[in-house]
Amino acid sequence: MAAKDTEDSRQTLMRRLKPRKRGYMALYAVLLAAVIAAMVSLRTCRPAALPAQTGSGRDTLTVAITHTPYSYFVYGDTIGGLDYDMIRRMASDLGLTVRFVPVIHLATSLAALDSRQCDIVAALPPSPELRGKYLFSQGIYTDCPVLIQRRRADGKPIAASPLDLAGDTVHVERFSPAETRMRNVADETGTDIAVASHDDMNDEALFALVQNGKIRYAVIGGSIAALLLREHPELTADTQIAFPLPYSWLVRQSDTQLHEHIEEWLGEFIGSDEYRAMAEKYGATPAQRQ
Repeated sequence: MAAKDTEDSRQTLMRRLKPRKRGYMALYAVLLAAVIAAMVSLRTCRPAALPAQTGSGRDTLTVAITHTPYSYFVYGDTIGGLDYDMIRRMASDLGLTVRFVPVIHLATSLAALDSRQCDIVAALPPSPELRGKYLFSQGIYTDCPVLIQRRRADGKPIAASPLDLAGDTVHVERFSPAETRMRNVADETGTDIAVASHDDMNDEALFALVQNGKIRYAVIGGSIAALLLREHPELTADTQIAFPLPYSWLVRQSDTQLHEHIEEWLGEFIGSDEYRAMAEKYGATPAQRQ
């Protein structure tokens, strides 16, 4: 029954999707279908364990990459994502082989980096907690955490400002930018907001819990929210709680040589026409140059 409901939802999404520019139709379809596929995987399977690295020296980059519209998605025979495309290009320019290990949860990615099962995590914005543990590349693109909630009968958000969250609980994924932002909101406003962090739920899962009425509020990435909200007008992300954040690649603090290579390559590539074309292809907003 769940599979039938998911297929019906996918077909409805495809019928309603009418991009203004014909050239983007295929891309939108891929992104929307990838979202549905990710939600199904959350219900039906556990993420595969990350394989340990083997061999000596560095001739292969192993990258733990998260399922998001900007980072990585799979639909049929198509694999895409801005992080995915850029890392492949960087590895080629550096004469390295690249191996991607798709993950659903951020905690899984960071655990893999800590245990040396991967070399790079793509992608996260820097936070005070993570800056003390990892080296971050310069910003690659921006995304904005948004508050997902139901609309009132008059169409307006239940919580019109962060102050309206006082005494309530907001759900976030552990290690996500949403977690840091909501703790900052509570401090900035002096409001008693409980922040529930989940190791085992990503943005799609949290959105589904709000949609099903299991929780009242969740903060997720703006890019995935924009896709999911197309099919759920009863929900809204209209209440602003954050500004756009730059997303970066992470490496271990001890891996200074790899970090230097990444920074050097990004310093040249991000100013190129090829980068601008990639960002436009995925609808990503480039981060400001450092």
